[in-house]
Amino acid sequence: MRELGRLCRVYCAGHHTRWAYEIQNFSELMNSVVHESTGFSPNELHRNITTPNYLPATLVHTPNVGKVSDKNQRLLLAKETLISRAARRKINHPHRPYPTFNINDLVLLRANTISSALSAETKKFLLLFEGPFRIKKKNFVRTFINHPYNHQRGK
Repeated sequence: MRELGRLCRVYCAGHHTRWAYEIQNFSELMNSVVHESTGFSPNELHRNITTPNYLPATLVHTPNVGKVSDKNQRLLLAKETLISRAARRKINHPHRPYPTFNINDLVLLRANTISSALSAETKKFLLLFEGPFRIKKKNFVRTFINHPYNHQRGK
């Protein structure tokens, strides 16, 4: 989705309503490009369609493209590639432990924002977090009961 947003910003910047006409082209482009994470294009993996690569081979390194003709073998090779790259990422960026909270700690909660045409609010401009809230009770390991924090009284 991030790449789709970038394509829309680049190709539709001069005429914002043009995105609806270009979305099919963007979809075809994204499905025909070889993805780094799997080594194959989505068309090759899911639809068994080999799409031509218009970029020179010296510019893009695609070791798996065109070498495996069986769809199941492509899926297995893509799975192995995903698993090996995930293991490499895990070594380079170990998982952060879940933060611990205590009773009476102040916390911010992620806001579930929705755009509204009636109030002329766009989701991109709304705050990401709400709060602060004070933790009143700990129900389970990661479940808490919160109470709005009063800024004037400090309670």
